Amino acid sequence: MAEQEVDERIAGEAADWVMRVQSRPLDERERQALEAWSQQSPMHACAWSRARQLLQISGQVPPALGRDALQRLHGLGRRRAMQTLALLIAAPPAAWLAWQRMPHWRADLSTDKGERRALQLSDGSQLVLNTDSAVDVAFDAEQRLLRLQRGEILVTTAHDPRRFVVETAQGRVRALGTRFSVRVLDERSRVAVFEHAVEITPHQSAALRLEAGRQAAFGAQEVNAAEPLADYADAWESGLFVANELRLDQLLDELSRYRSGILRVHPGVAAMRVSGTFPMGNDERALTLLEKTLPLRVSRMSRYWVSVQPLE
Repeated sequence: MAEQEVDERIAGEAADWVMRVQSRPLDERERQALEAWSQQSPMHACAWSRARQLLQISGQVPPALGRDALQRLHGLGRRRAMQTLALLIAAPPAAWLAWQRMPHWRADLSTDKGERRALQLSDGSQLVLNTDSAVDVAFDAEQRLLRLQRGEILVTTAHDPRRFVVETAQGRVRALGTRFSVRVLDERSRVAVFEHAVEITPHQSAALRLEAGRQAAFGAQEVNAAEPLADYADAWESGLFVANELRLDQLLDELSRYRSGILRVHPGVAAMRVSGTFPMGNDERALTLLEKTLPLRVSRMSRYWVSVQPLE
């Protein structure tokens, strides 16, 4: 969402919603009221987006609100806490654009766009970070916890009596002796299980077991119906993406994760179906492959502005 000015009144209303969401689960009427409020104008939508981002760091309270941060604000008293939140929500757009990256700069482990990183954790578990990812590691005597702030990780757990958990803004994923991936989407998280099983627990819903060969997205309040795992869904670990009758615009969305700049697709070719294996992190090679196999052309205004268009 584009950053814009947020006036004090709307910032105060957003702060009030934050405090209400944290204090107790909203009922259906209140959830509808919040949704209606956030959709009144672009400024309302921006204010609510900021409110959620502000408190996302620990991912303890839905939707995308951090319990620890809110508890610290409550320590100020409700009135001062709301004033503090409102001031932050109403901050100038330039300050927000700078702030949005800060938690990821401070993350224990991170990757830049186009980068992948594989390492072994202290318990012997194997962790792979995909492009543009950030994760904090919090192992103690009772559990092995990874807080996924952004991006995507692939985990192969080592045997250990402590439970292994990956936490996102929407909930927790507990490993049940397994190999699995977790990816943070805009408003949801997605889990793919390659071996054994995991237990998904949204922040406001009951746990659901997901078996090997299945994938599912989940929000703070529910887990979507499980789907069969796509072939080679973990190919990104090797720097590849395998498409099987995938829409062109969806393929380009995946390529965009690995590059800086703008990659646009003309509506006239967006629905083309694509099959093949594409190198991730080498978008020039991938785009050249598309030009050679499909009736389209790639227009390069610069390295950072690329458009995929129909052949004329």
